[in-house]
Amino acid sequence: MNKNISPKELIEILSPKIKKALLQTDIKNREDLEQELITMILTNLKKREDEKIPTFFEILEKEYHSD
Repeated sequence: MNKNISPKELIEILSPKIKKALLQTDIKNREDLEQELITMILTNLKKREDEKIPTFFEILEKEYHSD
């Protein structure tokens, strides 16, 4: 998957899958559950964006110490 995808594009891509999963729930709870699922997806996306990416030298050091 393209790493430069926007959150809006991600939700659009996942929307059919979300809608299909919502068919398993009671109709009166679907809208709330859909909002909750989207919130969870966006929260996890933000967490992944915030994860520290190791520098080149950190990777080299890790490789050096693992041998």
